[in-house]
Amino acid sequence: MFKAHADVTDDPPSSSPTTPLYICTQPDFSLHRPSHHRLIDLSPPAPLDDMVAGCCNLELTFGVSVHRMWKAAACEDHVMYPKIVPEYFASVELIGDSEAGSTKIFRFTPAAKPLSFVKDHVEVLDHASHTLRYKTIEGGYVGLTLKSITFEYRYEALSDDACAVKIKMEYDTLDDKPVGGEEVEKMKEGTARLLKAVEGYLLANPGACA
Repeated sequence: MFKAHADVTDDPPSSSPTTPLYICTQPDFSLHRPSHHRLIDLSPPAPLDDMVAGCCNLELTFGVSVHRMWKAAACEDHVMYPKIVPEYFASVELIGDSEAGSTKIFRFTPAAKPLSFVKDHVEVLDHASHTLRYKTIEGGYVGLTLKSITFEYRYEALSDDACAVKIKMEYDTLDDKPVGGEEVEKMKEGTARLLKAVEGYLLANPGACA
């Protein structure tokens, strides 16, 4: 069993980076000149609180038992990620006991730019159904392109030594533009890389999270 540790004592930044990846521009006042008349389009700008809700899904399979993957990637991710992916995770702070209601603050290395940290609140950690649900409340892409994002992971046994993880990401954008396909793929790829790193570590260390 890994023991959670808190390498970070400073409070996270009060707000996420302010430079957006997408800029919502106001509609241009276009000039039309049919015949001898000039018509001016005075349509009001889009409301600042316009946003687009989106959802994407990802399913992955692993050659590790559901018990070990659940324990390592869902219950002890705050221990595992800085340990096995130190090139991206500088440190972590756990507020709580890692169960539902806890908050985890992951601080990234410069390799993760433009992201510097992410603060996740665990809403559901159901050991019976192997379901994890958490919401990013600060950092990550929240404040850049997203207003909010929630992740749900469902771990399912395929055999004694294999499992599947079904991931659902629900988000609201900051403006009235949907997240581009490239950005969605980046989110999926990042999630897949982390879980594959966990799988690799567990395969190389059969006694870990047994």
